[in-house]
Amino acid sequence: DAILNRLFLTSYDLELFQPALDWCQKGYRRFPADSRFVECQLMLLSTNARDPDVGEAWRLVDEYTRLIPARDRPLQRLYAQVWAAAVLGRAGLRDSAHRVLERSRGDATVDPERDVLGYQAAVYTMIGDKDDALRVLGEYLVANPRHREGFRKNVHWWWRSLQDDTRFKALIGAR
Repeated sequence: DAILNRLFLTSYDLELFQPALDWCQKGYRRFPADSRFVECQLMLLSTNARDPDVGEAWRLVDEYTRLIPARDRPLQRLYAQVWAAAVLGRAGLRDSAHRVLERSRGDATVDPERDVLGYQAAVYTMIGDKDDALRVLGEYLVANPRHREGFRKNVHWWWRSLQDDTRFKALIGAR
């Protein structure tokens, strides 16, 4: 299961969405009770590998949340809702995507590392909202200043549309 998940994540990160879809489907067939193989389906709905099926996204949010241990559900549900917001945005429902993102912020009691903010910023970028993406990314980097170095070394495809923006460069400390 760990190997299939790693193969999925590597393919996804490299924008090789068809192989990512294949690894995700293989993982789900072999390990249907593993939340990672439900999450990967949700992640892929945010890409051009799948049509943006809003109903399917919410079904996956519920399935994913059900498979998560009870103590982790509040935080993991936020992550799942952020992915659902990406699907809403892809489906042309930007206002709905914004509302879901706003209610998925969490706080330091649920998300002490404030990692959800990074995913929210990515989804704002995916749906074409650079201003909110940069605002939320700024909050994320204030909470996680050590991550700036990672952004400077390797910019994930999520941030491609921001790479030339001077505000993005300032946030990550690029020269």
